[in-house]
Amino acid sequence: MNKKYGIFRAYVTTGAKSHLVLVDTPATRVVITPEDPDQFIAHVS
Repeated sequence: MNKKYGIFRAYVTTGAKSHLVLVDTPATRVVITPEDPDQFIAHVS
């Protein structure tokens, strides 16, 4: 739980904040750390 994001699941392999991606869906919030965050975001948007 986080004051800003509420309740979410986290699937992370690094603590580098620059690699964190928040995936917000109507059902849930998930924080992940893809290898290339910019490429991931470009692919899913």
